[in-house]
Amino acid sequence: MINSSYTVLITFPACQSQLVGPAPPNMVVLQGNTQTMTCSKTLGIPNSLTWFDDTDGGNIQMFLGTNKISFDAKYENFAVVADTPEELNLVISDAAVSDEGDYICQLAGTGTEQGVTLAVESR
Repeated sequence: MINSSYTVLITFPACQSQLVGPAPPNMVVLQGNTQTMTCSKTLGIPNSLTWFDDTDGGNIQMFLGTNKISFDAKYENFAVVADTPEELNLVISDAAVSDEGDYICQLAGTGTEQGVTLAVESR
């Protein structure tokens, strides 16, 4: 089995708290592979990054910074990695069709957010 990792860098429009990078609105990962979505903010911003699952408008907060907020079984294969204080990677390991959906990275307390839709293709 070939395992590969894909990365999306989420960007936000200019605002008081700013995040940087290109953001493709749709991503595809092969079932069983790992998908990484990276959310980055500019230096010196005190706000925390948070990841939400917005599939079907659910707006479920999964992580606030590196703290796991939702312990739903759906997120057993989800983790976050903070490579730097300005970056928060959402990592979905062993992607399954049930992981398809809409994910949002948000600057906590600002309402500034950007989403990405993930599709999982069968092998």
